[in-house]
Amino acid sequence: MLIRKAPSRIAIVPLALAALLLGTASLRAAEQDRDFKFEFAVPGFERPVTVKAKELYKHAEFLAGDECQGRLSGTEGCAKARDYIEKHFKKAGLRPGGELRDKDQTYFQAFDFVSGVELGNGNRLYAKTTKEEAEKIKPAGTWTLPPKTGLVLPLADEKAVRAYLEGGYLTYALDDYYRPVRLSTDLKPTLAPLIFAGYGISDAKAGYGDYAGLDVKGKFVVVLRDEPESADGSRIGGKKADPHADPHANLQGAVSGYTSLFYKAAAARDAGAKALIVVTGYRGTTESQRKALIPFDEGGRIASGLPVVHVTTPAAEDWFKLNGTSLEELQKQIDKDLKPASRALEKTELLLGVDVRHPRATTENVIGYLPGSDPVLSKEIVVVGAHYDHLGLGNEFSLADKNELGKKTHYGADDNASGTASLIELAHLFAKEKNRPKRSIWFIAFSGEELGTLGSLHFVDRPPAGFDLKNVAAMVNLDMVGRCKDRALMVTGTGTGKGFDQLLEAANAETTFTLKPTEDGFGGSDQLSFVSRGIPVLFFFTGSHADYHKPSDTVEKLNLVDQAKVTALTASVVARLANQDARPEYVKVEPAKRSVTGMGGIRLGTLPDYAFEGKGLRITGVRADSPADSAGMKAGDVIVKLGGKNVENIYDYMNALKACAPNEPVEIVVQRDGKELTLTAKPEKR
Repeated sequence: MLIRKAPSRIAIVPLALAALLLGTASLRAAEQDRDFKFEFAVPGFERPVTVKAKELYKHAEFLAGDECQGRLSGTEGCAKARDYIEKHFKKAGLRPGGELRDKDQTYFQAFDFVSGVELGNGNRLYAKTTKEEAEKIKPAGTWTLPPKTGLVLPLADEKAVRAYLEGGYLTYALDDYYRPVRLSTDLKPTLAPLIFAGYGISDAKAGYGDYAGLDVKGKFVVVLRDEPESADGSRIGGKKADPHADPHANLQGAVSGYTSLFYKAAAARDAGAKALIVVTGYRGTTESQRKALIPFDEGGRIASGLPVVHVTTPAAEDWFKLNGTSLEELQKQIDKDLKPASRALEKTELLLGVDVRHPRATTENVIGYLPGSDPVLSKEIVVVGAHYDHLGLGNEFSLADKNELGKKTHYGADDNASGTASLIELAHLFAKEKNRPKRSIWFIAFSGEELGTLGSLHFVDRPPAGFDLKNVAAMVNLDMVGRCKDRALMVTGTGTGKGFDQLLEAANAETTFTLKPTEDGFGGSDQLSFVSRGIPVLFFFTGSHADYHKPSDTVEKLNLVDQAKVTALTASVVARLANQDARPEYVKVEPAKRSVTGMGGIRLGTLPDYAFEGKGLRITGVRADSPADSAGMKAGDVIVKLGGKNVENIYDYMNALKACAPNEPVEIVVQRDGKELTLTAKPEKR
C-alpha cells in the first residue's frame, strides 16, 4: 500500500492510539485505491484497455485469504488456489496447455516433490554396559535388563540385538538425550563400535586431520560441534575467532566451513563411517546449552548422505567415562594445542537406529495459452509467468518469529498473490482483444517456487505437448509486484535480449515508473529456469519489505494503484514482444554476485538445480566467461567430485570450493549423458 502521512494531530495522542488511527486510515486508503482504473494503449490492440484495481484486489483477496491457507505446495489450500486460477483461465478463453487426463487436455501439469522432513518411529539409541559399570559413572542414560518379550525394533536380525543387549544396557530417550537432525539419512538399528574424532575436521591444506590414523569404516563416529579454538582465539588455518558469533546456532557453517554439520557429515562419510554423532562441547557453553538438542525443524530438506544424530553432552559423556576418560578434558587438550586427540572408545558399543522420512506430495502448474494470429510467427511463444504458491503456516523459509511457525497463516499477499492476480488479469485482457498478437502467448502459474523454483524447472525439463522451448522468444515473470514504493520498479534481465532497453523505455511511456534495471536474469524466481536455457527474460519486482515471508504479508497492504500500472506496463511489454517482426536475440550476461560460492568467496560460476534429487550437484547453467564456462561445463552436468572431494549435495560442493585456491587448477568430475568426464577449472575469488 502507499504510505500516506497521518494528520499532525496524531503526534499528540498516545503511541498505541496513533498506531490504531494510522492503521485505520491506511485501510480506508486501500479501499479507495480499489476503485482506481488505469486506461492505456496496448501496441496492436484495436482500442485502449483498462486495468481495474478492484479486480486485482479480488484475486489477491481470495489467494491470500484464509481459504487458501497460505498456499503451501501440495496442500489443500494450494489446490484451492490452483482451481481458482484454472477457473479464470477458462473464463478468459485460454486454451488448456497442460497434460492429458482421460484423453482430454487439461490446464494442469502435475509434479511430485519432497514435501518435508519428519521423524519416524524407528529411532533408537542404546549403549552396552553392565550394571556395575553403570553405577560407577552415574550415567545420564537409564540402565536396564533386556526386555523379556520381543524387542520393538525394526531390525530383521532380532537375535543379534538380543545377544547385544544380553546383560544390560543404557537406554536414551528420543528428544530427551538424542535426536536425529534434518540432514540425516536413515539407518536400520545397527550395532557398531564407537570412535571419537575430535571436531570431525579433515583439511590437508590447513595441516589438520581428526581422522588421521583412524579406522572408522563401518563404525559410529562421535565429534564435537564447532572447531578447535585456543585461549587467545586462534583457530586452525590461522584465523581468529569472531567474539560476536554464535557457533552453536548454525547448521550450514555461518561461523566457518568447519562448523557446518554438512561439512562434518561429509568428512565422516568419506572416511567410511556408518553414522555421525555430534555433541555440544564445554567451551563457552552453559549446562542448559549442553542439554539442549538441535530443533528438528532447523535446516532444509537436503540430506547429507549419512545418518547424523545430535546427542546431549551428559549422554555422550557416559561413553567417555566408561572408557576412563572425559570429553571435557579431551576438548581442552585439543583447544590448547590445536592438535587432534582422536581415539577409539574401545569399551563402548552402540546400537543406533535412525528413522528420518522425506514424505512426498503432488502439486500442479496451471497452464493456458492463446494461439498467435500470424501463420509463421504463431509457432513462436512469449511466456508470461508468476508463481502462486507460498509458505502455508510457515516452513524452513519463514522469517516469522518461532512462536508463529506452524500456528499463523503466511498469507503471501505480495509474495505472490500480487503477481498471480496480475497474471490472471493479463490473461483476460489479451483473450478479449480482437486483434490477436502474432506470436502465441502462454500464461503459466507455477507452483513450488518457494521450494526452489520447482515448478518452472519441471516445466522446462518436461514441457507439455505443443510447447517447444526452442520456440520461446522471451519469458516475462511477475513476482512480488504489489508493494511499489516511490514509483520504483525493479526489472531483471534487461541485458538478456537485444533491444530490451528500448522496448522497456517505449512501454513505460504511459506508466512512467522509475525503472531499476539489472542486466542479468538470474534473480531468485522462475525466470531463472528459462534464462538458464538461453531464453531472454524480463522479471518485474517492486522490492522486498518487512513483511516478506511473514504472516503480516496481508492483502490490505497492497499498493493497488501502482500494481495496476505494473500490470499495464507488462501488457505493453508482452504485446511488443508478441508482435515485433524478429524475436529478441539472446545475450549471455554474467550474473554478478549470484553464483554459488564456498566459504571465503571462491566460486566457479555454476547455477545449481534445486529440483535435482540424485547424488551430486546438477547445474542449470554457468555464467558467461566464468571458470566453469572456460572449463566447458554445461547445463545438465552433475558435479560428483571437486578437488578430490566427493560431492553429494550443494553443501558438499560449497565446502569443496572452500578448500580450493583461487586461480589454481582443480579437477572437476561431472556426469554428462551417462558418462563421467574430468574437467579442469581455475576457481576465482569474488
